Amino acid sequence: MDAQNSRSSDFKLIISYIAILLVSLLVPFIYFFSIIIVPIPLIVYSLQNKRDRVYVIVVAIAVITFLLTYMMQTLLFIPLFIVFAISGLSVGLAIQQDKKAYETWIQGIVGYIMSLLFVFVFTQFVLEINWAEEIRKVVNQSIENVISILAQLDPTLQGQFQEQLQALKDQLYYIPNIIPAGLAILSVIFAFLTQWLSYKVINKMHKRRLSFPPVGKLNLPKAVIFIYLIGFLMMFMESNPSKGLFIVGQNITSLMFFLIILQGLTFMFFYAKYKKQSNLLPIIISIISLVIPFLLYVIHFVGLFDLALSLRRRMEGSQKG
Repeated sequence: MDAQNSRSSDFKLIISYIAILLVSLLVPFIYFFSIIIVPIPLIVYSLQNKRDRVYVIVVAIAVITFLLTYMMQTLLFIPLFIVFAISGLSVGLAIQQDKKAYETWIQGIVGYIMSLLFVFVFTQFVLEINWAEEIRKVVNQSIENVISILAQLDPTLQGQFQEQLQALKDQLYYIPNIIPAGLAILSVIFAFLTQWLSYKVINKMHKRRLSFPPVGKLNLPKAVIFIYLIGFLMMFMESNPSKGLFIVGQNITSLMFFLIILQGLTFMFFYAKYKKQSNLLPIIISIISLVIPFLLYVIHFVGLFDLALSLRRRMEGSQKG
């Protein structure tokens, strides 16, 4: 890349980055989505430039970020810069090295775990946001709203469900224990969305054909089941939800539960292709499952059976036979 194109590339990256920061500050609800979008300019930049130059521009943008932080009198830019730098480098350098889509995704997941961990610690101790208490407040408020609605519909319903709702509130009190698993799950989702959007931008700008392989080809290792069982065993050995062993087991099972759901979703796409059907039905089921939690348990069992019995390998074997 010649000097003029290099300067143009630098300028576009800096302008894109500053625009995302300012929009996320002026429109607060955009801030959450900025975590997904902010690494994309650096990912595209990494494809066009050598590794050393990428590191130099990240340092330059760090300086710009701290200047903007001082000028705007806000600390909210710092978490976005960390996501921009770590997640952007993780995905961008993987694409630069022509790594396969799923290898890039794994690298992106690691980058997002590091980024979100920093964001959590930064907001907890610097911005003094107590995430555990905030989550409990939201849960309690949601339950109180349900009780209020029941009371308005029929005063007798409130009395009938009061005990069950109180038991649910007591159980949900420990939801903050699974914040680590939550960060890991968000990292998986954010890394996928960032990489997918980056592929779209790169293909549009540079006439490339980057894409993920068919969803049905994603198949997790059987080790997921054994890790899942280890998590349950830890919870069985320590039944007190406030103890460390139980909390670790709870995080393991929560993360593995999510991965097994992912396995179940990808199996549905595999089965549709196996039956030479459209992907429309698996897509509809995936969307509906976000609204109807019961479906997630069905998909979870599908994923569990697929992993335990190697259903895909058996079906492919029977098809060849």
